[in-house]
Amino acid sequence: MQNKNINRNRLPQNNKPIKKRRKKSFIRKRYKEIIIISAILVFFLFSVFHTEDTVILNSQKHITTETAESYIFTNSEYVDLKETTPIKFTVKEGQKVGSNTKLSSSYKIKTNKYINDAIKVIDWRLKNKSYESREVFFRDLSELEEKITSTQDKYDNAKSSNNTTSINKYGASLTKLKDKKNMMQKSMKYIFADSATLKKIKSELKSKKSSKNKSLTISNLNFSFTGNIYFSRTGYEEVLNTNVMGALSKDYFDYLKGFKPPSTKDDKSIIKIVNNQCAYVCAVVNKDTYVEGEKEAKKYNKSVKKNHDLKTDGEYYDYLLTRVDMLITYPTIKFEDNDEVLDEGYLINSMDYGDDKKVLVICLKDAFDHLINVDKTKLNIHTNEVNVFTIPKSAIIEDGSKKYVYALTSGNFKELVEVKVYEEGFKNVLLKPSENPRLSNNMEVITNPD
Repeated sequence: MQNKNINRNRLPQNNKPIKKRRKKSFIRKRYKEIIIISAILVFFLFSVFHTEDTVILNSQKHITTETAESYIFTNSEYVDLKETTPIKFTVKEGQKVGSNTKLSSSYKIKTNKYINDAIKVIDWRLKNKSYESREVFFRDLSELEEKITSTQDKYDNAKSSNNTTSINKYGASLTKLKDKKNMMQKSMKYIFADSATLKKIKSELKSKKSSKNKSLTISNLNFSFTGNIYFSRTGYEEVLNTNVMGALSKDYFDYLKGFKPPSTKDDKSIIKIVNNQCAYVCAVVNKDTYVEGEKEAKKYNKSVKKNHDLKTDGEYYDYLLTRVDMLITYPTIKFEDNDEVLDEGYLINSMDYGDDKKVLVICLKDAFDHLINVDKTKLNIHTNEVNVFTIPKSAIIEDGSKKYVYALTSGNFKELVEVKVYEEGFKNVLLKPSENPRLSNNMEVITNPD
């Protein structure tokens, strides 16, 4: 009995260790499979709950613009025939006419009148020699504008109170001031002429005098050049003329800001000729605005003036018009008007204007007919055009001063790529392809990296 009990108790004790060894042996044999399965499960769950969004890189043109107060200078002259009855013209407005093109088959003119008007301006200019200094000229012109405004107010007050004495007094003063202003503006075409040059021009004009009636041509009207014909004016013809381009300065732009063009309501029969060789746009922008090509244009300006012994900007502008082969090597710049018409010209100069502004000088050579009667306007200047990749700011990984993105290379491998940011906005970041050679079109960038 005792032996049976001993055997019965030993049997289960001997079996238990055998079962444990088998279990441990199974885990040892399968642990690699378990790890692999677990990893796959973790990756699957991660993929379900955390997907990586991407953006496909596509370089596009990024344009920076600035709205600028702009002045358009054209080479133009006009006369008012002062005819109360309409003239039957044989040419259409905007048509290009030659010096001897007959503008009317029936209308005749006496040339002496227009020659005498031109001589009168030259005589006034010779008498006022102090105006050989452009600083004195524009200072006096600005002061004259202020005097006219003040005298006009006094004249209006006198009329409202019916004060005859004051009406006569301020009326006479107003006429005298306006006549002087008119003469100064007409003399702007001679702003850089010395006494010898003016006397020579006067002598040439006198030689053209004739008492005979002549055909209506721009030559007989004493125009200095040929071009496109128009039958109205804006009042800016003298002050926004290419003749005064060499006089551009802070004083001049200050004068233009306050300039009030004379009324054209009494015009009877205007003939205006615009030389279509070129026009200039002067756009006033902030001094700290980056303008693509500006440094290059200023460098060209300095080099051309030095190499060709040009003393002033006026001589520089005139010289460029004779060297179109040189002009077309200058940087170009685009701008839009209020009708969103896109124009393009050559950026030929940049000059400081006061403490916080600068003036961009743009030369237009082709297809600017739609700007001929614009004069003073707002233009959207394309200060910079560059190709960029646009990505969300969330794609950027920062490490100290350096910035990175995760790019998917061939085979969908993630690669950490250092990038140089061109411009950072509220939501997006711009990258220039030229500054980020490891990025290319159609490459994917992860927009929500860990």
